[in-house]
Amino acid sequence: MHPSSRVCGERVRAMHYLRIEIWGTRDDSQKIIFAFQPKLASSDGIYSRGESNMARSSELEDEFGRDMELVLKREKEVGLISVRFMQMIERWGAIGAARRLLEADRELPPNTFTYLRSIDRLDLAMEYYVVMPKYGSLFSEAERQIAAFRLRAED
Repeated sequence: MHPSSRVCGERVRAMHYLRIEIWGTRDDSQKIIFAFQPKLASSDGIYSRGESNMARSSELEDEFGRDMELVLKREKEVGLISVRFMQMIERWGAIGAARRLLEADRELPPNTFTYLRSIDRLDLAMEYYVVMPKYGSLFSEAERQIAAFRLRAED
């Protein structure tokens, strides 16, 4: 570990927090502090509102990931294999992959949505899940708008 980095654990409100300080400039005049709370239950089993929301968000992210795994399995039924999407999920997780694919300037494979629309299988597009109300909290409004546009527009 770099001598100017320091890691210390603090116990606050029966939860574990990790505080990491990294001196980030050449002259050590500024420091960056990261503090995060692991997704663990408190020792007394009581969650604060923030902890409960964090657990729900994690469960929702997991559910989105399972849905993307199902999409990858079901797309084979119609002769599609999304190798690049599978690799992106392995590297960045389902949410990270989706966010990268939802970048406004992202170039997509041609005719994908036209083909899915022609066989009435837009449910095999990641964008179909991004616009679902239950996943609304996982994505920004801009990401949801991009997904909705792709689903209704021609390639």
